[in-house]
Amino acid sequence: MRAYNNALNVVLSIFIDDYNKNKFIPILESDIVSHFYHIWADQYGSTQIHLETRICSIPGYFFDIVIGAVNRDYEKPCIDEPELVVEMKFFVKGFAPQQLRRRFIKVLDDDIPKLATLNKPKENRYIILFDEVGYLRGNRRNDPKTRLENIQNIRDRTDGKIRIILMEKTDILRYFLF
Repeated sequence: MRAYNNALNVVLSIFIDDYNKNKFIPILESDIVSHFYHIWADQYGSTQIHLETRICSIPGYFFDIVIGAVNRDYEKPCIDEPELVVEMKFFVKGFAPQQLRRRFIKVLDDDIPKLATLNKPKENRYIILFDEVGYLRGNRRNDPKTRLENIQNIRDRTDGKIRIILMEKTDILRYFLF
């Protein structure tokens, strides 16, 4: 487990450095997922990283990023023993308020429950939130809590072992682990 936490820190550091140096300019959520893949594959190889893939134990769900070996014994190849699982959400300039809100709701209603269904890995399940506009530090109408606090509360009530990484741009992009 620790090796993957270190690998994740390396990938996130390179990702943020690329963004801050304008080597990487995302316009869609798929851009951040694919750039993450590119960095991981460059640093650690591409045989164990998979995008939008199935985990054998919970058919019907697809996860943004899964690290693990492919099992081809099933009708549809899938990852039998995931070692790291990541869901990503993207909040950027140019998105309308309803697009931002829809992504926020998907974190609460889809991503957290989906990660909570996994029996393995218990420790290496992450939601990475890429917030270029400060949306998650704001709050919903008639709610004193920030959107980020709402995400943390739902995570804590559902499965407190899911980790939240906020990639947040103020003057430069940084990341924080919750």
